[in-house]
Amino acid sequence: MFYSAVNFILAVVVLISIVLQEIHNLNSTNMLCEDQWGVKRDPKTKDILINCYVKPTAHRTVLEDVNETLNIIRIQSPKVYGKGNRKLIVYLSRIFRVNRTELSVIKGQQSANKVVALKRKDFSVPSVVRWIAQHLPPEDLLEPDKYFIKGGRPDIYKRSN
Repeated sequence: MFYSAVNFILAVVVLISIVLQEIHNLNSTNMLCEDQWGVKRDPKTKDILINCYVKPTAHRTVLEDVNETLNIIRIQSPKVYGKGNRKLIVYLSRIFRVNRTELSVIKGQQSANKVVALKRKDFSVPSVVRWIAQHLPPEDLLEPDKYFIKGGRPDIYKRSN
């Protein structure tokens, strides 16, 4: 009788430890695999990392396109003396509605491929992806032939009589 109670308690302890180990593994793998549109959470610092490809000297600063691995952003300022990086930080701070000090370029200061860290622990990767999706241009604006006529003037500005 005593041995069966001890065996039962040992079995319960082993079962609980296995369940806790599986829960820990599940949480850690979700933390590492949470990657969408080039947005993921750093497991060490818990910052949100955003992969960007920056095209400088555009007519205006706009989020141009999104791939599975990175965000393509056109920046209005040229890439001299870090002006492009500052403009990128200002643009992303407006998208995410955070202070500029909470964003920093951690990789690619002098490259077109950049990794920007968002230092907010309360943000989740899906919420950041949702904000990025809200700032994408409509699909119709990506097809310029649809709106432009032969003279080069946009069709949407034509007056209707």
